Amino acid sequence: MSAPRPPARSGPVRVGVLGTASIARRRLLPALAACPDTRLVAVASRALATAEDAAAPYGCRAVEGYEALLARDDIDAVYVPLPAALHAPWVRAALTAGKHVLAEKPLSTDAATTRGLFALARDQGLVLSENVMFVHHARHTAVRRLVEDGAIGEVRAFHAAFTVPRPPDGDIRHSAGLGGGALGDMGVYPLRAALHLLGDGLRVAGAVLTAAPGSEVETSGAALLRTPEGASVHCAFGMGHSYRSLYEVWGERGQIRVEHAFTPPAAHVPVLRVERDGETEDVVLAPDDQVANAVSAFAAAVRAGRSPDEAVTLRQAELLDAVRRTAGRPEIRARQPRQPRQSKESVMSASVQWIPEDTDRELASAARAYDYLLGGSHHFEADRALGDQVLSVLPANIMARQNRDLLGRMVRHLIDAGVRQFVDLGSGLPVMGHVHEIARESGRTCRVVYVDNEPATIAHAGLLLRGVPGTALVGADVRDPEAVLGADATRELIDFTEPVGLLMLGVTQFLHDEDDPWGLTARYRDALAPGSHLALSCFTWDNDPDTMLRTVEMFRASGRTPIVPRTGAEVRRLTGDFTLLDPGLVYAPRWRPDATSGGEQERSNLYAALARKP
Repeated sequence: MSAPRPPARSGPVRVGVLGTASIARRRLLPALAACPDTRLVAVASRALATAEDAAAPYGCRAVEGYEALLARDDIDAVYVPLPAALHAPWVRAALTAGKHVLAEKPLSTDAATTRGLFALARDQGLVLSENVMFVHHARHTAVRRLVEDGAIGEVRAFHAAFTVPRPPDGDIRHSAGLGGGALGDMGVYPLRAALHLLGDGLRVAGAVLTAAPGSEVETSGAALLRTPEGASVHCAFGMGHSYRSLYEVWGERGQIRVEHAFTPPAAHVPVLRVERDGETEDVVLAPDDQVANAVSAFAAAVRAGRSPDEAVTLRQAELLDAVRRTAGRPEIRARQPRQPRQSKESVMSASVQWIPEDTDRELASAARAYDYLLGGSHHFEADRALGDQVLSVLPANIMARQNRDLLGRMVRHLIDAGVRQFVDLGSGLPVMGHVHEIARESGRTCRVVYVDNEPATIAHAGLLLRGVPGTALVGADVRDPEAVLGADATRELIDFTEPVGLLMLGVTQFLHDEDDPWGLTARYRDALAPGSHLALSCFTWDNDPDTMLRTVEMFRASGRTPIVPRTGAEVRRLTGDFTLLDPGLVYAPRWRPDATSGGEQERSNLYAALARKP
């Protein structure tokens, strides 16, 4: 057995790519080309035209056939993004050809094969690494440090989930022959997160795998594990679900929650929500590029001549085997008859019943993108792409959470003040702690009218609100106050001779100066009875004008509705002759922060105000 050896030549590690899978095109090819420690030399495909199309943006060679790429002497290492069932033969061929290997996860379809591949790499003196990118993001190190430092006390439980909407027909994840299935593709994420944070002593205590009708692979599943100290670990995964990407660590004193945990874009601003001893703190970290970090780590491993993640990769493979063995043959999920009418709770419990039949999943919705930024589950790939685009210029996930937390604090204040009816303008999807849910938690009977004009939002919200008492949905443009306030549903539910809570959170930045937002809000204010309140939040230039300018330019360039951030003085004018309640016009996190507001941050790109009609 020989010791691993670094390449004889100096300079960047020369890399070839075996295949043109989506993950390669979207993530790894750009990262390999940009990394100063690697040089992208060639891309291979069985069809030369496909290789040429993938290679052209990077000015590298296109190669017809994987064997031809492995025969090249100007390549030190290869990246393998092929279907899982093809990993082992081509990893083995690459190692035999004397190439270091970075292979997509899972490295193979069983632990015995994984063990054999690492043995071959050691015999050949080569580095073999599995491309689990999320572990290279700095926030997981921060979580591990918090846990090790006792921030939440002794760990009692760990919960993680990674689920995605159903891939289209023909996707390799539906193919048993290509190594598809939810366990190997999605289950890796929560299992690896547990290993990363809790160590390799995990043991499988129970598991279930489920297949959708007609599927030849498992499409969802869950595993229950335990640590040697007795902490429970619950991992859920699946395809054909709403999107979820998160984990929570529960301790004797509190918990840590991480959203957008596994596949965040490079510009995503990570937030660790730490709850301990009855208080909540949002720990905001710097953005980090896990794809670039993974490529750099592989290059460093090649230079050092060792495979640093062999032990954890093998243990992960053993746990995947144990889950499959414990679960046995996947159960076939029974087809459920379509129900003519359902309560909100039953609609939310089914992964697709909130989706209208004529929904265009390829067309992004601002409301669903907002739900994605909040860490919700009512969104599609196009919505996540829109959210990621916004995240590339703005910490929109933080702002979304600030705005939703602000909504909760303001609505609870209004309920305590005796307000029992609300009109929510530009409401988006009524999920994730929206007005009627806050009212229900208060134990008070309230009436809520949600108003939006985006067709997809109206259709989705109509399903979500079906059967929810005391709510109504109005499809109208907020720029037409008479249409909003005069709608039959509004008049049936809201008594304008009594105090009303008029909510305009995150709305006015979409009103342009030619819309006369000050005149519009005056028309709304005039329709309200004394004792009514106007709740506002709005994007502002005042905190970080450079970031807001980039955001404005991004919205304009994308062809979407432009946004108009406003100064504090302009936002104050929206309240007219209403009396501003303490603390006045302030940055959103400073408006009456409480234990759920994630700490008292001094500044934000959102202004907030609550004003009362005398």
